[in-house]
Amino acid sequence: MRFLRWLLVAIAGLGGILLMVAVAARFADGPIGPFPGGKLSGVRATEPVSDWTAVLAGVPRIELEVSPEHPRSVTTSYLLHDGTLYVPSMFAARKSWPQQVLADGRVVLRIGGKLYEGRAVRVTDPAEVDPLVRSFDQSAAPASDPTTLSTWYFRIDPRR
Repeated sequence: MRFLRWLLVAIAGLGGILLMVAVAARFADGPIGPFPGGKLSGVRATEPVSDWTAVLAGVPRIELEVSPEHPRSVTTSYLLHDGTLYVPSMFAARKSWPQQVLADGRVVLRIGGKLYEGRAVRVTDPAEVDPLVRSFDQSAAPASDPTTLSTWYFRIDPRR
């Protein structure tokens, strides 16, 4: 019985620590591990990027800030296709940041300490989605209707 009580105290303590980190992350400069963060800081890039290849050389993941009025940032993977930057979101319908991007496409990317403003546009054209899907799975069948995929792809365009 003593062991069970000790185990419950340990689980409650760990849960409390995780809750504190999650709350602190919302006010932090960017995400903390798997917890979404707040507004990103850094040096703003002044020139729009037409080819992301050089900017992303050697970068395994990027930070993405959505919802400018109530900034929220996440760490995410990315895809490059012909110099164009795409941000995938697996199980997007279950996440909040893809919904926020649909509501307001203005995003900020932090790459190597620099901030790049952009507009995230959900890709629904099968001709544009198919090469992205195939980059994950070479044997994947062409997507006749990309809106039914569980992974959504967002193209990062320059802000107008």
